[in-house]
Amino acid sequence: MLKQKVLKIIHVIPSLRKGGAERLLINIISELHKREDVSCLIIALNEGNDYQELTTNLPIKVCNSKVDLSVLKSNRADINEFYEIVHKFKPHIIHSHLFEAEILSRWKILKGTIYFSHIHNNEKQFLNFDLSKFYIKRTLTNFYEKQFMLRKYKRCNNNFIAVSKHTETFLKDVFPYSFYKNIYYLPNAIDYNYFYFNKVEGNFIPEYKFVTIGRLVDNKNQMFLVDVIEELHKRNIKATLDILGDGENREAIDLKIKKKNLQNYIFLHGNVSNVKEFLQKSSLYLHAATYEPFGLVILEAMASGLPVISLDGGGNKELLVNGKNGFMISKPSASLFADKIVKSIEDKFLYNRMSEKANVFAKEYDIKNYIKRLIILYYDQIEKYYASKMTV
Repeated sequence: MLKQKVLKIIHVIPSLRKGGAERLLINIISELHKREDVSCLIIALNEGNDYQELTTNLPIKVCNSKVDLSVLKSNRADINEFYEIVHKFKPHIIHSHLFEAEILSRWKILKGTIYFSHIHNNEKQFLNFDLSKFYIKRTLTNFYEKQFMLRKYKRCNNNFIAVSKHTETFLKDVFPYSFYKNIYYLPNAIDYNYFYFNKVEGNFIPEYKFVTIGRLVDNKNQMFLVDVIEELHKRNIKATLDILGDGENREAIDLKIKKKNLQNYIFLHGNVSNVKEFLQKSSLYLHAATYEPFGLVILEAMASGLPVISLDGGGNKELLVNGKNGFMISKPSASLFADKIVKSIEDKFLYNRMSEKANVFAKEYDIKNYIKRLIILYYDQIEKYYASKMTV
């Protein structure tokens, strides 16, 4: 019966600042918004949108509701604005992204609503309690927040979407066994047609010109790539690297670049809107994250025809096949990383083969295929819900 109606979905996220979760959400809503059988809405809990160009025509409401959980004091919640929006929209599905959105959107469980949690990374709040660290306030807070959410998840028969096998394994390590049946592996997706670029068919000649994209924070590890470029220069290879993104480590990275006298070869561009132009003009995508729950930027690079040289960050392991669409380095060695760069650039046959494979591989993660699977998952859970009510 529901399939004859419009499926109404609310996606909740802390903000639309730069990030992988935010970008995936925009890809999802952009596709859902094209469908006549779906009505969707983004609720952002904070001001700020770094994707103005991509979200111009998308339905977005900024909501100032807040929830503050406290171990020692009473929990505080200012949720009226959020639930006013929700009640007016009347969603079949509430789909949340990142932990702040988890807490607020589950504060009151709405009858007849199906809940999805999109788990984009190994949230520290979900970690199992470590007795040896019980004296650390953050450990106690995380434990309290986890117990709070487990009760909410149980009440609403919550569904979990894991963005990678790595994240799926994490969830099964930290959640009760009874939750396993509601954990679904649905790897991230990109707008393949937007990023597609065929380097092999054109007159593209691979050079030592590279790009990397990500927030300038410790786990993204751009510092390591400065060492890699230095290693290539020691081999008399004048490689260049464009670093796209911004963050707390920008000043430290800039200082290291200058200290190694590489300011004419490594460029900090900050956040840019023309990402695909950088990808199309580069020869390889370099990825140095020490922890990577999935790696959307890796897929975007592959769609642009770029072989990828990457460190093993966990979740990105399923995206790289050595010698097929790039190389994965198991340990942070600038020398080993540089070896794979040289091999990829100097062997033109290998480069062209990896570029072609990268295009083909990325297409499997196109957002259009993803949305079909997501809609099926939505309807499956709705049907299960109504079936369970009929048997009561």
